Amino acid sequence: MKSGSFKINSKSGLHLKPIQAFTDAMREYPAEITVKYRGREYDGKSMLHMMSARIPYGSEITVECSGKNEEAMFSAASEMLGGMQ
Repeated sequence: MKSGSFKINSKSGLHLKPIQAFTDAMREYPAEITVKYRGREYDGKSMLHMMSARIPYGSEITVECSGKNEEAMFSAASEMLGGMQ
């Protein structure tokens, strides 16, 4: 399992467009991805789950990837979350 924490730097938080791009990209990998926020876990491949998290600007989230190609998936997730401005 590969995991790490990220601060949401987008002034709009995680909203529809970045969540759609994120979940679309994560579905390309066979590994599982879980996003943790405020003690709850969300499926990082599900746009509906991610939208229900309502993650605002300045929040810290934890991303966990496990399974086949977890390293590549985590790298892609890190790049996307780090680039959301």
